[in-house]
Amino acid sequence: MFDDQGNLDEKGQQTADFLTQYNNNRQITAAACQALSLAEVIEAWPLQVERGEGQESLKVQGQYRINEQSLNRLDANAFARLRIAIEWGDDTHATGIVFPDIPGAITAGDTVEQAYELAVEVAHIQLEERLNAGQPIPMPGSIEKHRNNPEFAGWGWGLVEIDITPYLGKTEKVNVTLPGTLVRRIDDYVNRHGVKSRSAFLAAAALHELNNRTRGANE
Repeated sequence: MFDDQGNLDEKGQQTADFLTQYNNNRQITAAACQALSLAEVIEAWPLQVERGEGQESLKVQGQYRINEQSLNRLDANAFARLRIAIEWGDDTHATGIVFPDIPGAITAGDTVEQAYELAVEVAHIQLEERLNAGQPIPMPGSIEKHRNNPEFAGWGWGLVEIDITPYLGKTEKVNVTLPGTLVRRIDDYVNRHGVKSRSAFLAAAALHELNNRTRGANE
């Protein structure tokens, strides 16, 4: 594991790099699970193992799963999937998180979980400031474009769902003319997937298309 000078040899360094990456991935997974839990999408998963005739079933504890109905009920048009750049910390340096799509949305924490929570808070503050200044809400850019930015060389990457409903302005009623067959397909999808309403579906579809077109124009 170590050479004559007390430094890690090649195999030792490979092992250390693997453990570092494993820990980084574990922290990302923990942060993602925390976000899903706050959205009330994760639920306990009761499992039983049948052990044969005459024997009591074995109950398995501590298992969780995604509640698909709760996931589908999330108002899709209320969220924007924003890219985050992650600068991993160590024993003497904090973990930094930057939203490349939101100017000024920069934060750091002693752990990935702490940095993630602060990053979401800072993102909302910056979005509110842009709204008050009459500036447009930024659309998510291409993650490949951000990765090619030398400023983020060697950084990790992730996605964060941000509720942008408060920054989209007041709801306005509009008349939309659509073919009857299309309307029935939309209503069928809304009913089968637990979408809040036809309007929510149309708003989500419009926002998705605008994001794609804006992203394409910026690449």
